[in-house]
Amino acid sequence: MPTWLIVEDEPDIQTMIQAMFQTWGVNGLAFSDGLDALKWIEACEASRVAIPQRPDLALIDIRLPGVSGLEVSARLRNSKQLGHSAILLMTAYRLAESQLETVMRASQADRLIYKPLPMIEPFHRLLNEMIEARHLNRGD
Repeated sequence: MPTWLIVEDEPDIQTMIQAMFQTWGVNGLAFSDGLDALKWIEACEASRVAIPQRPDLALIDIRLPGVSGLEVSARLRNSKQLGHSAILLMTAYRLAESQLETVMRASQADRLIYKPLPMIEPFHRLLNEMIEARHLNRGD
């Protein structure tokens, strides 16, 4: 069963995403704030936690308590153990074009989408396409 990471502070959105993952046969590893997600990344790198399967995908909200989603995304991307993951940033706040460029450069994420999230099937296709693109870029 594949594992996908969720970093989302809104309980209803996190629950909805986890339910979608379960329907799709995906194990969802969820964190409610950026600091906990960073601690998990660091623990993985220090081999203090077992990674049953490295996440192929991370869905990260931009605005999180503790540490921003941009920082979590950049840290994940720069991890030797976890940096291969496709990263999708999520936000309910519309960004100007100049902000979008800055956000994508700072986070090193693959994509950004706005909330509300897309319908289930288009959303599933998008996530799978992101994972496939990452695999192709790595030569898998």
